[in-house]
Amino acid sequence: MKKKIVLLGLTAFQVLIIAGMLVKAMLPLLTGQEIELQVDFRDPRELFRGNYVTLNYRFNRINLDELPNDIPPGAKYHYGDRLYLALKKTARFYEAAGLWQSPPKDSAIFLRGTVRRRVYPNQRVILLNYGIESYFTDPAQAKTMETQLRRPVAADSAKVIVSVMVDKSGNARIKRVDWERHKK
Repeated sequence: MKKKIVLLGLTAFQVLIIAGMLVKAMLPLLTGQEIELQVDFRDPRELFRGNYVTLNYRFNRINLDELPNDIPPGAKYHYGDRLYLALKKTARFYEAAGLWQSPPKDSAIFLRGTVRRRVYPNQRVILLNYGIESYFTDPAQAKTMETQLRRPVAADSAKVIVSVMVDKSGNARIKRVDWERHKK
C-alpha cells in the first residue's frame, strides 16, 4: 500500500511539473500584448527538423556602437546570459530601441534575450535569441511558405511578418507568421 502511495505521488509530481512547463510556455499567449515584427528570413524550412520555419530578426545581431545600452566596455558575456531589448514602434513594426542588463523601466515593450555565443571583451556585437526564432507549421503551409519565399529577389518578393505576444516579463511567443507579396 505504501509503495502505491509513493508511486502515485511521484506520478502526480511529474504531471504537475509538465503542466507547469506548459502553462509557463503558454502564458505570453494568454496574457501578452500583440506586436508585429518584420523578419529577415533565414531558412523557410529546415530539412532535418521538419516543418519548422527558421526566422531571423534585425535585432538578433546587436552592434553596441549603434544602439543605446548599459553594457560596460570590456564586458564578457557567455552563452545563456540574459539581456533585455527595449522595443519602439515605428510606422507598423517594432524595432530595437536599446539593450539593457536588466528589464528597462521606461519601455512598455521589451524582449528577454539570451546570448547565443560567447562575447569577448573587445567585441562590440552581441548575438541574441529571444525564443521566437523558430515556428512549427503544418506540412502544407511550410511547403507554401518555402515556395513563396524562395522566389528570386528580382521577381516578386515577400515581406515576412510575425505576430508575437509579449508579456510584462519580456517573454515572447509567436502567434502567427504571415507574408505580404509586393513588387520591387
